[in-house]
Amino acid sequence: MEEQVGYITNDGDDEEEFWETNREDRSVVFRGLSPFTTLADIVRVVRGGPVLNMFVRAKDRIAHVAFVDTFAAEKFLIQSKRSDIYVKGKRVSTLVFMIT
Repeated sequence: MEEQVGYITNDGDDEEEFWETNREDRSVVFRGLSPFTTLADIVRVVRGGPVLNMFVRAKDRIAHVAFVDTFAAEKFLIQSKRSDIYVKGKRVSTLVFMIT
């Protein structure tokens, strides 16, 4: 597998964010969820492309969303960093799930 390395620049912002992607990394993890978060709550905020699978682990307060397309996951993650994501009225953090 070929690895891509590049830079993504926020609109109107001089800060550059280093972005390294592997085409197999198409999963996004939501952290800091309410323990009462459901899959329906996650579906309401996920945008950008078709989803392969998803699950919520209530005791760990995380949700895992795997997109069909790697670039859809990247696009969603970038957008979530630009605009906060709220699930059930609570701000949550997102990150790429890396398989090593």
